[in-house]
Amino acid sequence: MTTPYRSPWMTEELDTFRDQFRRFLAKELAPRAEKWRQDKIVDRVAWRALGDIGALLPSVPEAYGGQGTSFAYDAAVIEDLENVVSELATGYSVHSTIAALTSCATAPKNRSSAGCQSSRPVSGSVRSR
Repeated sequence: MTTPYRSPWMTEELDTFRDQFRRFLAKELAPRAEKWRQDKIVDRVAWRALGDIGALLPSVPEAYGGQGTSFAYDAAVIEDLENVVSELATGYSVHSTIAALTSCATAPKNRSSAGCQSSRPVSGSVRSR
């Protein structure tokens, strides 16, 4: 019998996070997915719930309102969203792994911004406020 593939970036801590996150998705968000499909939009409550449990921008440093985890957490959230509530996967990918992290990396230090290069936290983005 072959052992299932396990990515080298997976840790026991990440496994624990994913188990909790999958239960949250199945209980709190998956039951509402049909309405999102009908309305052609994911409601704000879903985004706030993701922020409240720490799933938005988890790899943003704690000093800026994030969890301070590795990008493995972003990847795990995307994979679990795709498998459990695919309606959120694309929007999450754009919000948490493209727009926010790009602004963190490219914001000039001498310009006021909500990005990680400024002294202001991005906690509103992290918590979807």
